[in-house]
Amino acid sequence: MDDARGLEWAARRRRQRARKKTNEEMQLGRTTDDEPDAQRRTTTRRLARTKRR
Repeated sequence: MDDARGLEWAARRRRQRARKKTNEEMQLGRTTDDEPDAQRRTTTRRLARTKRR
């Protein structure tokens, strides 16, 4: 029981961390318009996230 709760907690932490990362990256892509490489990276990451769900 305790182990399962720990795993659930870890998964939640991982999900939160991933969400935070994507938020920061999206902001980065929005700020750096002159850099299409950064924007491409954020868009691909976002697409992968939606696909995974």
